[in-house]
Amino acid sequence: MARKVLMIDDDAELVDAISNLLDAKGYEVHTASNGKDGIAKARAEDPDIILLDVMMTTNNEGFNVARELHEDQ
Repeated sequence: MARKVLMIDDDAELVDAISNLLDAKGYEVHTASNGKDGIAKARAEDPDIILLDVMMTTNNEGFNVARELHEDQ
């Protein structure tokens, strides 16, 4: 079974590049371009690891996502 990776980042080019690398290594990659979608996908997909950009559109968006995910069982 492939390990699941969730990337939450608003830089589409970076997401595409890293997704391609991880996919080539056999990972199942899911992506989200903002915090709200990222939290929803994290809950739906239950990834093994989350790669989170803490400096997204708003100053605190990434940090808020990290806090919310940390508090969610």
